[in-house]
Amino acid sequence: QQGDASASAASSMTMHVLHNVPFYCELMRQFLELCCNRVPVDAEGTATALLSVLRALATCPDVLQILEDVEAAFNRFIVITPFSAAAAAEPPPPTPYDEFLPFIQSQLLDWDPPESGGGLLGGRIGMNSNNNRL
Repeated sequence: QQGDASASAASSMTMHVLHNVPFYCELMRQFLELCCNRVPVDAEGTATALLSVLRALATCPDVLQILEDVEAAFNRFIVITPFSAAAAAEPPPPTPYDEFLPFIQSQLLDWDPPESGGGLLGGRIGMNSNNNRL
């Protein structure tokens, strides 16, 4: 009985994270940028706020793992250029997140519409990618 409750809670948490990937990723990037800008004005307050947020994330390794897994799946999912060699290659192996990837892509467009000549959908996303998007 208790196993069913914890599995249900884990499933609910996973669904929440999957439906809010851009929130976690884009808002975190903006928060970090804000913290960097606030250091000269209020270093101690900025450090306290930063520590509070990062400590909360550190206590949720499952959320961090989901975000990392979704980032990897999304970066394999997105087609950089429809006529590129990557587009002609074999599709990536299936992941548990595949049904959410188009939804995440549309959310990302809502959060950060493409600029002329590129934008989010023209490249990879993620905290670990070269353009620091996710």
